Amino acid sequence: MVKESVKDGNSLGVTSVNLGILSIIFSLFIPALGVILGLISLIFGLKQRRVNRNSWSKSGIILSIIGIVLSILLWVLLTTVLSPYINSALQSSQ
Repeated sequence: MVKESVKDGNSLGVTSVNLGILSIIFSLFIPALGVILGLISLIFGLKQRRVNRNSWSKSGIILSIIGIVLSILLWVLLTTVLSPYINSALQSSQ
Protein backbone atom coordinates (compact mmCIF):
# COMPACT_ATOMS: atom_id res chain seq x y z
CA MET A 1 0.00 0.00 0.00
CA VAL A 2 1.45 3.34 -1.07
CA LYS A 3 0.83 6.32 1.19
CA GLU A 4 0.84 9.77 -0.29
CA SER A 5 2.49 12.29 2.00
CA VAL A 6 0.75 15.52 2.85
CA LYS A 7 3.61 17.47 1.30
CA ASP A 8 3.01 15.93 -2.12
CA GLY A 9 -0.80 15.92 -1.87
CA ASN A 10 -3.37 18.43 -2.92
CA SER A 11 -5.96 17.67 -0.24
CA LEU A 12 -5.80 21.10 1.40
CA GLY A 13 -6.07 22.83 -1.96
CA VAL A 14 -9.00 20.71 -3.10
CA THR A 15 -10.75 21.35 0.21
CA SER A 16 -10.08 25.06 -0.19
CA VAL A 17 -11.62 25.08 -3.67
CA ASN A 18 -14.71 23.18 -2.49
CA LEU A 19 -15.23 25.45 0.50
CA GLY A 20 -14.65 28.51 -1.69
CA ILE A 21 -17.40 27.39 -4.06
CA LEU A 22 -19.71 26.74 -1.11
CA SER A 23 -18.92 30.17 0.35
CA ILE A 24 -19.98 31.80 -2.92
CA ILE A 25 -23.20 29.78 -3.02
CA PHE A 26 -24.07 30.40 0.64
CA SER A 27 -23.23 34.10 0.35
CA LEU A 28 -26.35 34.46 -1.79
CA PHE A 29 -28.63 32.94 0.86
CA ILE A 30 -26.89 33.20 4.24
CA PRO A 31 -24.10 35.81 4.08
CA ALA A 32 -22.79 35.03 7.58
CA LEU A 33 -22.21 31.40 6.61
CA GLY A 34 -20.57 32.56 3.39
CA VAL A 35 -18.04 34.60 5.38
CA ILE A 36 -17.29 31.70 7.73
CA LEU A 37 -16.81 29.20 4.89
CA GLY A 38 -14.72 31.75 2.98
CA LEU A 39 -12.39 32.26 5.94
CA ILE A 40 -11.95 28.52 6.45
CA SER A 41 -11.31 28.12 2.73
CA LEU A 42 -8.74 30.91 2.82
CA ILE A 43 -6.89 29.23 5.69
CA PHE A 44 -6.77 25.91 3.83
CA GLY A 45 -5.64 27.62 0.64
CA LEU A 46 -2.83 29.44 2.41
CA LYS A 47 -1.70 26.24 4.14
CA GLN A 48 -1.65 24.42 0.79
CA ARG A 49 0.32 27.29 -0.72
CA ARG A 50 2.90 27.07 2.08
CA VAL A 51 3.28 23.30 1.68
CA ASN A 52 3.09 23.01 -2.09
CA ARG A 53 2.36 25.87 -4.48
CA ASN A 54 0.03 24.68 -7.20
CA SER A 55 -3.11 25.67 -9.06
CA TRP A 56 -5.34 24.22 -6.34
CA SER A 57 -4.01 26.62 -3.73
CA LYS A 58 -4.28 29.61 -6.06
CA SER A 59 -7.84 28.71 -7.10
CA GLY A 60 -8.89 28.11 -3.51
CA ILE A 61 -7.52 31.46 -2.37
CA ILE A 62 -9.21 33.31 -5.23
CA LEU A 63 -12.57 31.60 -4.66
CA SER A 64 -12.44 32.22 -0.93
CA ILE A 65 -11.72 35.92 -1.41
CA ILE A 66 -14.60 36.18 -3.89
CA GLY A 67 -16.89 34.41 -1.42
CA ILE A 68 -15.88 36.67 1.48
CA VAL A 69 -16.24 39.90 -0.52
CA LEU A 70 -19.56 38.82 -2.02
CA SER A 71 -20.89 37.83 1.40
CA ILE A 72 -19.92 41.14 2.96
CA LEU A 73 -21.35 43.15 0.05
CA LEU A 74 -24.65 41.28 0.14
CA TRP A 75 -24.79 41.55 3.93
CA VAL A 76 -24.35 45.33 3.76
CA LEU A 77 -26.79 45.61 0.87
CA LEU A 78 -29.46 43.59 2.66
CA THR A 79 -29.14 45.55 5.87
CA THR A 80 -29.27 48.94 4.13
CA VAL A 81 -32.12 48.01 1.82
CA LEU A 82 -34.22 46.15 4.36
CA SER A 83 -33.66 48.38 7.40
CA PRO A 84 -36.30 51.02 6.42
CA TYR A 85 -38.89 48.28 5.95
CA ILE A 86 -38.04 46.67 9.26
CA ASN A 87 -38.19 50.04 11.05
CA SER A 88 -41.57 50.89 9.53
CA ALA A 89 -42.95 47.46 10.38
CA LEU A 90 -41.78 47.79 13.98
CA GLN A 91 -43.22 51.30 14.31
CA SER A 92 -46.58 50.32 12.85
CA SER A 93 -46.93 47.41 15.27
CA GLN A 94 -46.62 49.71 18.31
